[in-house]
Amino acid sequence: MSVNNGGQNMNKIKTIFAALFCTLMFVLSSTSVYAQDPPEEIPDDIEGIAQYYGGMYGIDENLILAICYTESSFIQNVNVDSCKGLMQVNVEAHEQILENKGVTDIYDKWQNINCGCMVLYNIMQEYDDINEVLIRYNGDRTGLKRYRETGEVSNYAQTILQLRSTIEELRKQNAPE
Repeated sequence: MSVNNGGQNMNKIKTIFAALFCTLMFVLSSTSVYAQDPPEEIPDDIEGIAQYYGGMYGIDENLILAICYTESSFIQNVNVDSCKGLMQVNVEAHEQILENKGVTDIYDKWQNINCGCMVLYNIMQEYDDINEVLIRYNGDRTGLKRYRETGEVSNYAQTILQLRSTIEELRKQNAPE
């Protein structure tokens, strides 16, 4: 009899655990995991690199800076799974770009931002809508489908676009007169 009760208790525990897990996943999926606080300052070297590659690829340098800050908080050696560096370039998904660009050190600021901008440029050739571009850069295929079906913009895209505006204002305030 106690074996049967033990089995029933185990099933109850599994059910409770599954419910808690589902609740946690719901909360996490509806909460932004990206930095919400804008940077107090932008490192001069990263700003210069963003200006250089922004001009080369025709990409708003404030957008590049917003991606760098959101992805890495301007920390050069960030590594999350196969995503590396300032722009969190996915080295597995973009292996061909790294090879074509002759990347020898993905953590190098110049090489990383160059690759990240090339990825962004390629996506911009496919999509006209900046929300779609950012959702795609973030690798969120379900977010792209949801955006197309409902117009719901991902937390990532919202964060980047808000931060781009904030960075633009910060740079204006700090620009020499």
